[in-house]
Amino acid sequence: MISDDRNAMRHLDEASSLSTSVAEDCQYWLAVSKQHLNMFDQAKRDFDDCQSSFSPKTKNRLSTAVELHITQCDNGLRLSKTNDIAVMQPVKGNINSNMPEIAPVFCNIDSSLYFGGKRTEGNSSNKRGKDYDPASDIFVAKASNGSFDDPQNGGKKLNKKKADYPTYMNLTGKLMYLVRKDKKIIYSRKSSPNAEWIKPSRKMRRATSLTTTADTSLVVFTVWKGINNRNEIYFCNRIGKKKYTF
Repeated sequence: MISDDRNAMRHLDEASSLSTSVAEDCQYWLAVSKQHLNMFDQAKRDFDDCQSSFSPKTKNRLSTAVELHITQCDNGLRLSKTNDIAVMQPVKGNINSNMPEIAPVFCNIDSSLYFGGKRTEGNSSNKRGKDYDPASDIFVAKASNGSFDDPQNGGKKLNKKKADYPTYMNLTGKLMYLVRKDKKIIYSRKSSPNAEWIKPSRKMRRATSLTTTADTSLVVFTVWKGINNRNEIYFCNRIGKKKYTF
């Protein structure tokens, strides 16, 4: 938060000016707080000073991070001088409802958008989750005349009573991975862009998101590790022409 960075900058600045025995990395964290406040010129000077004042041990520990921060400051300075900055806008059409929409994937073949929707109308089940919202269903909306048509439920083959939402769509629009019950990935195929999705098969348990390279030779996915109470990123390579076995 901006207020936290301002407070951090003020306290670190006071500490460095009041004490000669301040922690050696105080100047580094002061520079970080300035960077977060978009004070890129001052932050960059402080990072440069850090490199010349660090002891060999501290320099070895923080030199890579300092170089990364300096590069980020250079990028910030460059972007702050250009007007060509993207502006976030809501999607045109009735995609957004008064309930959460999550995990959109775009199909390039027929310009349709698939996403998870916790809608009170149109969902396949009235079952509520721990957040008391309806369970997420997969919806699809096609682009038309610069906007999206009204979303339609993806149907019983894609949606069950518990949460379903998409996580990946391949370039041909014939393969979609989806997350079911928030803890396993399955996939569905169709023979052509206009065909119906087949009943999903193959399970990748405890996975919560997934993407692949264009040739599908590499799969990168997140797995929920309950023992660590967090998601962790894993990858899987395909060997030869063998298919993945999940």
